[in-house]
Amino acid sequence: MTAGPAPRVAVVVLNWNGGAALLDCLESVRWSDYGEFVTILADNGSDDGSPSLALSWANARRAGGEDVRVVRYDRDSAEAGGDPDAEARLAVGPSPGRFVMIEIGANLGYAAGNNVALRYALARGFEYVMLLNNDAAVEPATLSALVACLESHAGWAGAAPKVVAAPDPRRILYAGGAVRLWQARGVHIGRNRRDGPRWSGTRATRHMSGCCALYRCGLFRDVGLLDEDFFFGHEDVALSHIAGKRGLTFGVDLDVRARHAEGWSLRHASPRSAYYYNKYRLLLVRKYATAWQLAAAACFLLTTRVVKFAGLLIAGEPRLVAAEVRSYVDFFAGKLAEHDRSMSAAARPRP
Repeated sequence: MTAGPAPRVAVVVLNWNGGAALLDCLESVRWSDYGEFVTILADNGSDDGSPSLALSWANARRAGGEDVRVVRYDRDSAEAGGDPDAEARLAVGPSPGRFVMIEIGANLGYAAGNNVALRYALARGFEYVMLLNNDAAVEPATLSALVACLESHAGWAGAAPKVVAAPDPRRILYAGGAVRLWQARGVHIGRNRRDGPRWSGTRATRHMSGCCALYRCGLFRDVGLLDEDFFFGHEDVALSHIAGKRGLTFGVDLDVRARHAEGWSLRHASPRSAYYYNKYRLLLVRKYATAWQLAAAACFLLTTRVVKFAGLLIAGEPRLVAAEVRSYVDFFAGKLAEHDRSMSAAARPRP
């Protein structure tokens, strides 16, 4: 790492009904050995009590003698850069005790929710921002290793760790990636492979998983924030594609890890996750694919759906077939991010 003050990092955890998994995530960030970071919890209108759990977690640490400084903002205050006096008090505390909660007040989706925190980070002049899923956890060395990786690779716009399954850390979920618009998806290299010596070292990659990724803040100034046309799913693929079109690339450090309990908020392999995943993969293709990629994606999806739907029906999962079919119907009816945001608001229990 270059000499001088350590670059400041905003660690952004977007939360929607994260439950106890959120505390595991925040606790892992707390033990990071990097010396200059702020933990930012951006709550996307949770109704499961997880924001209160997070505040209780911070207050319990303070009661135990730690120097924990909590700053709370609503969406507008955060996007304006926060309160100068509160920020000054926050800055003199130790990094593990700097905790910012942004209460967004509604479920904006992954892209728009993270963008609230990104606007805050950009307004506050952070050099780096880490996006971390609320169902993921980092190792103590993960953040410092990724900062060092970017400090030594000036041409990389971001860096990610190896991501492994939380229930079985020997199973890889991500070890680099690629954008394949002709398949309407981002590919995770190494997925479901057994971890071992071959999955080590640092290398360039074209796609960074949004589960855990450290970005240069300059990337968002150059190419824009996350695409808010996506409500949930494929926002990270879209960002990787846009960056690639600008000649930018990313890196992956396979010697540090994040653990991911996939799909906590939506429950993995649920009808809701199938609905969002498939609807927004169609949007990915429509927005960013060339004519030949669009034609190839159509052929790919048509041929693979026959086999997939047959397999799901045999496995006794007609609800997943129904959810995917509905995603296609809604996509072609124009029911996209704004529709999903309004539906999420309508489904929220009234006080």
